[in-house]
Amino acid sequence: MDFPYDLVKEVHFVRRRIPLSVELRPMQKIAQILLVIHFSSYRNKSASILKLQIFNWAFKSPEFAASIHRLLQLSNKTDFPIIRFDPALNRAIGLALAEDYIVIQENTGKISIGSQGETFLASLLAEEELLQSEKQFLERIGKVSETAIENLFKMRFKINA
Repeated sequence: MDFPYDLVKEVHFVRRRIPLSVELRPMQKIAQILLVIHFSSYRNKSASILKLQIFNWAFKSPEFAASIHRLLQLSNKTDFPIIRFDPALNRAIGLALAEDYIVIQENTGKISIGSQGETFLASLLAEEELLQSEKQFLERIGKVSETAIENLFKMRFKINA
């Protein structure tokens, strides 16, 4: 059956909102990036993309968070969880760079907080109810060095460096 195109005079489109999962919202990811840099970094307050991806994966569920916590405590070296690298985090990093929430350090390639990010982070920390589970998890984990993150992967994959 052919559609009678000559009988159609107008076509109307109605724009409707589509719900978007919280996990895919860029501002959620940007907030998590800033919290990871703030809570888990040492003196220079920066993080590698690998570190951000690991914490992003841990934020997805309590089970993932528990396995990352065990892994960072080195209590179970053989039970290494499968960590999925999230493309939504990479897109959020791009947006955060464009909006000056984060900057990439030229000498190390690590990500640190930009001028807009400082303001946003201050408001995140002031609001106790925002991202409460993420804040509690990061406070419980404490500072994690980039060397520790690298050593975990070297240990797991037996990479000689």
